[in-house]
Amino acid sequence: MKKLFAICVCGWMSFAACDDDGKKNTNSDNSNNLNNIVQCDPACEEWQMCIETTCHLKEGRCEENADCGHPSLWCDPATHGCQQVTCEEECNLFAGCEDVEGVPTCVTARFVQWRHQEVDIVDPVVNGTSLNLPVDGVSYGSISGVELVTSYGRDLEDPGVAFLWHVNLDTGEHTKKYLTGALPPADLNFCGGEDWCQFLGYEFVDGQSHWLVTGPRADSLLRVATNTYETTLLATSGDRPGDSFISYTHVFDTVGRKLYVFGHLAPAGFSSTLYTLDLVTGVWTATALDVPQTWDNCLAVDTDNGLLYSFGGRITDDGGETSAPSDAYYVIDPIDGSVTPGAMPEEIGARQALSCAWTKTFGGYPEGGIYLFGGAVVNDHYNEALNVYYNDTWFFEPATNQWTRVLAQTDPGDLEPADEYGDQAFVGDPAKPNFGRNRGRMVEAGAFCGFLIIGEVPIFTHAQAYTMGVDALCMGK
Repeated sequence: MKKLFAICVCGWMSFAACDDDGKKNTNSDNSNNLNNIVQCDPACEEWQMCIETTCHLKEGRCEENADCGHPSLWCDPATHGCQQVTCEEECNLFAGCEDVEGVPTCVTARFVQWRHQEVDIVDPVVNGTSLNLPVDGVSYGSISGVELVTSYGRDLEDPGVAFLWHVNLDTGEHTKKYLTGALPPADLNFCGGEDWCQFLGYEFVDGQSHWLVTGPRADSLLRVATNTYETTLLATSGDRPGDSFISYTHVFDTVGRKLYVFGHLAPAGFSSTLYTLDLVTGVWTATALDVPQTWDNCLAVDTDNGLLYSFGGRITDDGGETSAPSDAYYVIDPIDGSVTPGAMPEEIGARQALSCAWTKTFGGYPEGGIYLFGGAVVNDHYNEALNVYYNDTWFFEPATNQWTRVLAQTDPGDLEPADEYGDQAFVGDPAKPNFGRNRGRMVEAGAFCGFLIIGEVPIFTHAQAYTMGVDALCMGK
C-alpha cells in the first residue's frame, strides 16, 4: 500500500521533481527527461530551430537569397521569408522576373527553347538522318506539327509508282507512303519542266483529312487521304507564276482554303505579284501589289480575316541587277490587293530568309500574332565570312504593333578555313535551327505546345526539324 501511495504522489508532483526511474532527484542520464532538452548557445533566432546544439533554418525561412533555391525568389530580411522577385516593368509572356547579380531582371523562361527532333529514314534503298524535301526550298504538310509529309516523288525504276515522304516526329521514323488512285502524269511539270517547286499542305474539311500536293505550274492539285493514301485530282487553271521562276514563298490558308504565293526569283527580277490558288475550284489568280520586287521573304496568314503578312526579304528596283535586304513588312489584303506597309524594329533590321508563322493559340493575345525566326544578310554568295546569320526569335502582335524578343541571338555556327581563293564556308550548329542563308519554314505545332521549323543546316547536316514550346500550361498537361 505504501508503494502505491508513493507512485500516486509522484504522479501529482511536477516532472522536475520526479524522474522516470522512480527516483526523486533529476537524472541527467535519461534521454526522455524534459529537463534535458539541449539548448543552442547563443539562442536561435525566431526563424531558426536548434538541432544538436546548432541553429538551422526553419522550413520556408531564409537568411540570404540563395536559401530560397530559385533566382525568381529573394529573402526578405524583415521576415526572413522567401518572396517573389519583382521587376520594375512587367515581364512579357515568355519571361519571368529573376535576380541577376542583385538586379531584378526579366529572364526568358527555361522551357522556351528550340529542340532538335531527330529523324531516321526507314527504307530499303535510302538511308540517313535528314528530311527528304523538294529541291526548290522547304515545303511540308503538317498535322499538329507531329505528322508530316515532306515531298512527293516517283519510283526511279517504275515511274507509274508515286509516293509521299512521311515523318512521325514522335518516333522519328521517316518513310515512304505509296499512293493509290488517280495520279498526275509521270513527267508532271511543277516548274521549269521539273518537279522541284512543290507546295505541300494539309486540310481537314467536312470530316475528311487530306494531304495537298501541287506546284506553280502543275496542271492539277493532288489530294491524298491521310488514312488510306488514296488520291484524287483537281484540275488547275488560270493566271499562275511563270515557268522559269524558282524559290517561291508560299503559305496555305487552311480556313479560307487558299494557297498564296508572293515572293520568287525570276530572270527579270523578283516578284511584286500575289498569286492565289483556290483550293476548291483549282483556279489561279494574279494580283499586282504596290510593293518593291521581293524575294526570299517570309509569308504568314491571319486565318481569321485572311490578311497576309510579308516580312523582310531581298528587294530590287532595277530588275535584279542590284538588290538589298529589307526591313519592311507588308499587310496584304488578297481580296482587293491593298497593301499597308510597316517597318521591323532596329533590333531586327533588314533581313532576308526569315521564317514566320501565325498563331492565336500560343501568343497570349486574343487577336493573334506572328512568330518570326532568324534570317540573314547575304553580302557575298562565296565568302560567307562577309554575311550575317541570325537565330533569334521574335513575336509580333499586329493589333498593338508590339514586338517582343522571345529568344536572343546566339552563335549560329562556325566558319571553315579559307579555301585557295580566301573564301570561307559557314557550318551551322545542328543542335538548334542554324540555317545560315537558307530559309526555313515555320508552322504552328499544337502537339509540341508551340511551333515547328524545318530548314537546311549547312553544310552536311541538311534538312532538320526543330520544335519550340511556348506554353507552360500546355507543356505540363
